[in-house]
Amino acid sequence: MIEERFYTYIYYDPSRDHEPFYVGKGTGGRAYYWKYKNSRVKDRIKKINELGLCLEIGIYGDLDEEFSCFLESELILKFGRRDLKTGSLWNFTDGGESNANRKFSLEHRANIKASKMGKIPSLETRIKMSVAHKGSFRSDEIKTKMSKAQAGKSLSEEHKQNLSKANKGKPISKENLQKRIGKPLSENHRIRLSEISIGKIRGPYKKNPNIKINIVITSCPHCDKSGRSSLMTRYHFDNCKHKRV
Repeated sequence: MIEERFYTYIYYDPSRDHEPFYVGKGTGGRAYYWKYKNSRVKDRIKKINELGLCLEIGIYGDLDEEFSCFLESELILKFGRRDLKTGSLWNFTDGGESNANRKFSLEHRANIKASKMGKIPSLETRIKMSVAHKGSFRSDEIKTKMSKAQAGKSLSEEHKQNLSKANKGKPISKENLQKRIGKPLSENHRIRLSEISIGKIRGPYKKNPNIKINIVITSCPHCDKSGRSSLMTRYHFDNCKHKRV
């Protein structure tokens, strides 16, 4: 198992002669995502952006969790806290706390879920979330954990309908299209596609309700598969790979 690496970061204000105003520690994109920072920090970042300047971030990287916590507390002690009138930082604790292995109770999780239920993020918030996660990637270990967590779970019909409506009409990106090319379908997937396609009309007949067409379903005597007569003639009967010579 690969140990997760941490870092300690400092926010500098370029409009105040690069004054440090916040110290934190984390992993991944923590330093670049300040939605959950305190209001004083967010207000300072907002003012920096309004001046047309960019927030400056100093990072001490590739640390283990214990040392990143230690370094955070040492930097807060060095630069001092505004609420204690000892320095320039808008930190309200002395740092060094670790939340990496923190576990929430079932009641706490239920409260968080209830508070988020029915809330739809604004377009501005969704754009910020997209920018914050752009370029990030999940390790194979995380993907395996996510896969195991979802194994055996089935979606409700309502959930399936909502997913279908949300994705209807959306174009497939070139990246996802490339992933699908050459990917073999499972037998269950093929059966589902076959069941969905039976009886459907495509081409000019679908758009013109005045044109009537009879769909003939036939079965191959060699493999017992059923389908439209045109396709069945092409791949089955005399051309069937299960036909005994």
